[in-house]
Amino acid sequence: MVLFFLAGCAATAPDVTTTEPDAPPEEDVATEVPAAGLLMESDLVTAGIDGRVTHGLESPSGEGLALHVTSDDTASIVVADRSTSRIRTVHEAGMPTELSMAWSPDGEHLYVGQRGGSGSGIREIDASTGTVRNVGCSASDVILGVRDDGVLAVRGENNVYMVAREDCATRETFDARRMIEIAVSPGGSHLAYVHRELNYNRESGAYEPDTTLHVVPTTGGEPTRIIGDRFAPRRISWLGNGSELAYDVVLQDDSGRRGLSIWSSARGQSSWVIPPDALTGSATHGRYGPDPGTFVFKLDGAWHFRTGIGSFVQPLPLAFEPEHLVWVGSGSLWIRRGAKSAFVELVEGAVPEETPGAVWAWTARTP
Repeated sequence: MVLFFLAGCAATAPDVTTTEPDAPPEEDVATEVPAAGLLMESDLVTAGIDGRVTHGLESPSGEGLALHVTSDDTASIVVADRSTSRIRTVHEAGMPTELSMAWSPDGEHLYVGQRGGSGSGIREIDASTGTVRNVGCSASDVILGVRDDGVLAVRGENNVYMVAREDCATRETFDARRMIEIAVSPGGSHLAYVHRELNYNRESGAYEPDTTLHVVPTTGGEPTRIIGDRFAPRRISWLGNGSELAYDVVLQDDSGRRGLSIWSSARGQSSWVIPPDALTGSATHGRYGPDPGTFVFKLDGAWHFRTGIGSFVQPLPLAFEPEHLVWVGSGSLWIRRGAKSAFVELVEGAVPEETPGAVWAWTARTP
C-alpha cells in the first residue's frame, strides 16, 4: 500500500515518531459508500458475470449502474446501461484487492480505484464505450468522490487529495493519518471525517482516545469542528444534497447509550433525531433516503424509519435482520441477508414475498 508519487502529485508525509510506548493499532478507515437505488434480476449471471454483487452505484442520470462483483479469485466492476440493456465488465483484478468507484457528475465517466494487487491506482472509464484511461495517481488508490467541477477526491496511504482528472495534479491535500471515517459530500464540496488521536496518559500508563468530527471544504480552508471527544462521534452519513450530516454520539448521562444527531450546514449546528430524554435505549446507524426527511436508523438495536421531517418514527416491518439495507425509491427499501432478500414498502408497512433470486434492482422512477 506504500507507493510513490509521479511528477505532479504531492509528496508522501513523513512518518511520526514518539518516545512513548507503542500505541495500539489504529481503527480501520471506513469510507461511506453511497447507497442509491438498485437492482437487476439474477439473470446477470447469464450475461457472463460470475460472482456475488456486493453493492451498486447508480449514475446521476439513472441510466447507468456500476456493480461491484466479487468471487473467490477476482474482484470486478461491471457497468449496466439501462437504456440499451448492455452489460460490460470494465475492470477486473485478482484477489486480494479492494475496489472503489464514483460517477462523474454528468454520468459519462466512472472512476475506479484499486488498492492492492497488480495495477493499483485510479482509472477513468468511459461509460458508453468502456474505454479505460489511467488517471496517473501513483500514490492514491481509493476514489472517494467527484466534485461538480470534475476534480477527484482520492486517498493514498497517508493523505486525502483533491486532484485533476486529467493528470492527477494535486489541488488540495488533507492529512488522513488519523482519519478513521471519511465521507465526501454529494457534489464533492465538503469532506466529513472523524479524527482520532491517541494521547498518552502518564498517570494511568495507557493511551486514551481523543475523537472529533470535522467538516472541511474540499477547496481548502479551516475545518469546522462539529463535536468533540467526550461524545465519541461515529457513522457519518450525508444527505443527498450535501446540506446535512448525520452521526451518532455517546449520551452524556453515564448510561453508555448513543444518540443520533443531524448537523445542518445552513444553521451551523446540530439537533437530535430523538431527544435523549425520550430515548429508552440507543439511536444509531442513520441513513438518509432520496427525499428530504426520509431516514432509517437503528433504535434499541432494531431498524426504524421516518418518511418526513417531524413525522412519527415507526419500526421497519422486517422479516429478518438485514446485512444490507438500501433505498430503492422514496418509499421503498431493499434488504438482504445472505441469499435472502426482500422489498419493504414503507407506506403500506408490509414486506412482499421474499425474492431470493434478486441481485440488485433499478430505482423506481417517474416522469
